[in-house]
Amino acid sequence: MGSIKRFFAGIFKAILVLFFGFIALVFILAFLSEYFNEYVEDSTSTDYDNILEDAEDVTDEYADDSELDNEDLDYQASYFKTSARNYQQHKRKGDEYQFEYVYRDLSNRPSGWRWTYDKEIIDDLNNRFGLPEGFFEKSFNSDAEIRRIAREGFFKMEDRIVKPDYSALVKAYMPTMKPMYDILIQKLGKNATAEQMIMELARFCQDVPYKLPPELYKGKETNGLFPPYLALLKGWADCDTKCMIYASILGRDPRFKIVFITGPGHLLLGIRGVPKPYQDYVNFRGEKYILCEPVGPARLNFGEGTENAHPVVEIEPLVL
Repeated sequence: MGSIKRFFAGIFKAILVLFFGFIALVFILAFLSEYFNEYVEDSTSTDYDNILEDAEDVTDEYADDSELDNEDLDYQASYFKTSARNYQQHKRKGDEYQFEYVYRDLSNRPSGWRWTYDKEIIDDLNNRFGLPEGFFEKSFNSDAEIRRIAREGFFKMEDRIVKPDYSALVKAYMPTMKPMYDILIQKLGKNATAEQMIMELARFCQDVPYKLPPELYKGKETNGLFPPYLALLKGWADCDTKCMIYASILGRDPRFKIVFITGPGHLLLGIRGVPKPYQDYVNFRGEKYILCEPVGPARLNFGEGTENAHPVVEIEPLVL
């Protein structure tokens, strides 16, 4: 009889130990779960803040103090919901330009971007762009003189050929595109994926009406290209101009490495990444760059290129 009592007493003790052990384990797991969630939230926030800080550092590091150190200027930047059809407009508001663009976003719904920026800075940059009229028919004393004149207008000479300097143009305009980058972040939220950012900005650019810039504008040779804010003031752009707008905005974020891809009579972008099976890409210096087509009016997805993307004539990296 005593052995039976001891047997049941042992079982009772074991049950108590297991019960209290289970309760303790529940409390420990609850504590760890809360700690883990706080850690993830803090890490996500910190990583995002660091990304934005890095983007600012990239711009500040490469901006020319004499003309581009304007990150601290006051400006307004916001997106708004609307039922309006696509439109592009701007007006002068005191010492600033105010822009308002409506396009169809990733959800195919009308969405508006509204922002302001200092008029004098925009006008100065726009007036700098281009080569003197008759540049290609003139004689120069030296290659150094050609390079100097080209550089002043955001052009460059390679193999004795003068052509637009895409990297110089993007670098010069990047600080002025900060309001548009801010709107992109506001609209998508801090948890947006890289592909969402790529595609949302592509939709914006694709819905800007397509039109070819003139070869000569206000007494300057353009090579058929407009700088970003001249196009935004006009409300239209062609393929290479839209690439300049796109790269000037997304290039602020150091996560994105961009190349300019020249096809037959066409320019599009490549963004470094790991392509999915259905995404088209190019190889450049041992890395893959997925095609990004901002030109429109076709609303192509990331990894889709037009037939004008092939064959690839030249690939040029965005160097900041």
